[in-house]
Amino acid sequence: MQALEPIRNGQCGTPAPVRLRGFVAPIDMEVSPPAVVNCRIVAKLHDWIRDSLQPAAERDLRSRITRIVTASSYDCRNRIGSTQTRISEHAYANAIDISAVVTADGRTIDVLTNWGPTVRDLQKRSASADDGRAEGMPKETTGKGGHAPSRKEASGRRRSDERKTMSDVAVISEPRTPEATFLREVHAGACRMFGTVLGPEANEAHRNHLHLDLVPRRRSAFCE
Repeated sequence: MQALEPIRNGQCGTPAPVRLRGFVAPIDMEVSPPAVVNCRIVAKLHDWIRDSLQPAAERDLRSRITRIVTASSYDCRNRIGSTQTRISEHAYANAIDISAVVTADGRTIDVLTNWGPTVRDLQKRSASADDGRAEGMPKETTGKGGHAPSRKEASGRRRSDERKTMSDVAVISEPRTPEATFLREVHAGACRMFGTVLGPEANEAHRNHLHLDLVPRRRSAFCE
């Protein structure tokens, strides 16, 4: 870890940034590319690695993590993936984005390809399947008295206005790989330590990384 000069850039900056290249024993983990963050982020990352990341890796991946791959750290910009135009915690070196981790046996577990389907993905599949079934249903014919029979009378199906909406039906997730289970566990572990945790379930802007920051919260973390 290397101490840097204070960063002052308009609203952006921090009085005591550091360049984090990794952690030494007993953690022994590289951070690459090096992250420019504040000391609070470094301390929380250390705790997250010790209490969540490594235990989950040993349990789910049968290996230890030796490198964290970063996507972003200090960056003077507004928030992305949100309708809000407030300045990002990255602008204060108070956030870090992690796109992947590397195991001791050489595997790269990246968020984009190993997270698996999100709830959004599963809902789209469900909607597409419903549309396909609707297109394949027979057209109504005229019944007795010249009246078209109801859908229920004609096919035994409920009328469209009687169907449950997607929000009424529980989303059934696909069987998860060990890598997907690992990523969800470390995401949940981060929610117990950081102020904000965003991942693929939050929105498309976070499909390929985990965003961790230490914005102050009155109660629990904002976790998606």
